[in-house]
Amino acid sequence: MKPGFKLKKRDEPWKWGAPVILAGALLFSLLISGLLLEGQGKSALNGLFILWTG
Repeated sequence: MKPGFKLKKRDEPWKWGAPVILAGALLFSLLISGLLLEGQGKSALNGLFILWTG
């Protein structure tokens, strides 16, 4: 078992995984702030559902 090889294998998914997680968190925070500011919970949830399923 070479620690360098193990690190390399684990490093690659993290490189594209981190931006995806950050983008998801940003979208979620934008959705929450929009929901709080506009008070339109149903339309915001419908939009999220369309994004997830579409």
